Amino acid sequence: MITTIERYLVTTENEETWEIDRPTIFLGEWCRTDSRKFIWNQIDAMVAQPYGIDEKTKLRDVNTVITTQEKILPELAKLLNSYHGTNHSLKFWQILVGPWFQTYTSILINRSNTISKVLDNYKVSGSTFLDVRLEDFIPKDTKDLQELVMQSS
Repeated sequence: MITTIERYLVTTENEETWEIDRPTIFLGEWCRTDSRKFIWNQIDAMVAQPYGIDEKTKLRDVNTVITTQEKILPELAKLLNSYHGTNHSLKFWQILVGPWFQTYTSILINRSNTISKVLDNYKVSGSTFLDVRLEDFIPKDTKDLQELVMQSS
């Protein structure tokens, strides 16, 4: 069911991306911090229905992550072996990069499905994209990846 009012999609708490002079839809509660309630409380805004909170959807997404990992990790292992001039087994690469790959894939699937759900259920008039350096989104390690994820949630 698509809503009839076009709304500007806000995907982050960064207020530089907000267009408060028009009807707005926040991608999730994380976009509206309590300390800034005095701003978002005064505009024509709503929060999109959350994605992935029911068990059926969670299970489907976990299965998608597993299937994706089974398809891509063998090819990634070949590429990594070639790049590093090694001949490590798939098991080696599963142990070394598997947790990172699983986390990254889970985030990618969740974000993609969250945006798709909004586009399927609401009329979106636009959204702001920040011009940022690619290097700012390349994690140095697993801890850094987790911090980047938390910043984008």
